[in-house]
Amino acid sequence: MLSTDAWKWFIEAWGRPEQLLDYHVEWIDVPILAGIIASTVQIFFAWRVYILSQSRILAGVIIVVGLLSFRIYLK
Repeated sequence: MLSTDAWKWFIEAWGRPEQLLDYHVEWIDVPILAGIIASTVQIFFAWRVYILSQSRILAGVIIVVGLLSFRIYLK
């Protein structure tokens, strides 16, 4: 998504200021990708915590927080 928007902004619209008024999907890229990346990292961290401590409760809490952070980014 980001590559497509970058192509439209910097290649197709180069030298045409009227293209700045066109809307693409760049307004939704950052919240979606930030949510996906944050949740993935936190769930990976929960897996590492589980492997090192064998605590299912702590890993479960981290997973719930990771999934909630994905939901918060999409709001």
